[in-house]
Amino acid sequence: MPRSLLFYVLSRFVGPFLGILIFLIFFLMVFQIFRIVDLVMSQNLPLSEIAKILFNLSFSFFPLAVPLAVFFATVFTFTKLCQDSEYTAILSLGISRWKVFLAGLIPALSVGLVLWILNQKAIPVSKRFFRYSLGQLKSNSLLSELKSGSFFEKIPGIVLFAENFDKESQTMKKIFLHHKSNQGGEKVIFAESGKIKNSVSVLGPEFRIELSHGTITESSLKNEKLKKIVFENYHFPIAEKSKIDLLRQKASLMTTSELTEFLKISPEGLKERGFSELDLRKGRIEYWNRVNIPLVCLMFAFFGILIPTASAARHSNRNNVLRLLGVLMIYYSLHFSGVGLAKKGRVPSALAILLPSVLLISYGGFSFSRSRWQS
Repeated sequence: MPRSLLFYVLSRFVGPFLGILIFLIFFLMVFQIFRIVDLVMSQNLPLSEIAKILFNLSFSFFPLAVPLAVFFATVFTFTKLCQDSEYTAILSLGISRWKVFLAGLIPALSVGLVLWILNQKAIPVSKRFFRYSLGQLKSNSLLSELKSGSFFEKIPGIVLFAENFDKESQTMKKIFLHHKSNQGGEKVIFAESGKIKNSVSVLGPEFRIELSHGTITESSLKNEKLKKIVFENYHFPIAEKSKIDLLRQKASLMTTSELTEFLKISPEGLKERGFSELDLRKGRIEYWNRVNIPLVCLMFAFFGILIPTASAARHSNRNNVLRLLGVLMIYYSLHFSGVGLAKKGRVPSALAILLPSVLLISYGGFSFSRSRWQS
C-alpha cells in the first residue's frame, strides 16, 4: 500500500474524527452536568477544580464515544472521496480496492489500540477521581445545610435538630435525632453534645455523629414494647458508604490489572470477601468489553468504508443512511442482548461481547468479496 495513500486518507480522517468525538463527549456530558451543576455552584470552587472534574468526566466517556466517532468519521471521509470522484481516481491509478480499504482501516485500528491502552489504567482512574470529587461535593453540600436551631431533613429517613451547631468544629449541642429504618423501626435519640465525622471515597460520602451523654428510645414492628438505652458515647451513622470492597461497587472503576486479579479469585474467596456470582459476571463483562474495543473500531470503520464505496460503484446513494443506522442498531441490539444474558449466566461473557463484532466483521468481509466494483 502506498504511504501517500495512507497519509492522504489519514489527513481526511483526523479532522472529522476529532470534531465528532468532541461533539459526542459534550452530548454525553450534558446529562451528568445537570447532576453536578448545583453542587459545583454552591461550593464556589475555583475554575481549576471545576476543569479537573469536567476533564475526568469527559475522559470516562471515551469507551462509548470513540468507536462511534470512528464510524461517523470514516463514513464522512469516504463519502467525500466518492462524491469528489477521488475514490475512482485512486482506483484508476492501479491501486486495488483492498489497499484503499486498508488505508481506511489502519487509522481506525490505531485509534482502537490507543483506546485499549487508555482503558488499562487511565480511564478507570479518571472514573474513580470523578466519583470521589462528586462524593466530596455532596459531602460539603450536606454539611452546608446544617444550621443551629433548624431541622435537617436532607437524608431520607433522618431528622436532625441541634440547638447549637458550629460549622468550623462541626460540633453540636442539645441534639434531637429521629431515624426511621426501611423495615419500619424507629429510633429517637437525645444527646447533650455531638460531633460530625465525615469521610469521602469513590463510594460516596460517609457521615457519622459521635454523640455524648444521651438516651435512645427504640421501637420496631416486631416488638410493640419500647426499648430505652442510656449511653455515655454512641456512634450513629448518618450516611454510610458501603462496607464492601470498592471492586464490588463497579467493575469499570478497576484498572485492568486489578480486574484480572479479581477474576482469579476462587468462588470460596468471593464469598469470604462478600462478593456474589453477579459481581464476578460483571467483572468478566467489563474485561471483555475492553478487549473488544479495537474490534468494534475495526468493524465500524469497515462498514464506514463499505457502504459509501459500494453505493458509488452502483451510482446510487439511496438508503445509505438506513444502512448505516442499521449497522448501529444491529450491533448494539446484539451487544446489549448478549450483556443481559451474560449477567444472568446463560452465555459466557467472552461469547456475548465478542460475537456481535465477529459476526458483523464476517458479514462485512463477505459483502466486500461479493461486491462488483470497478477497479
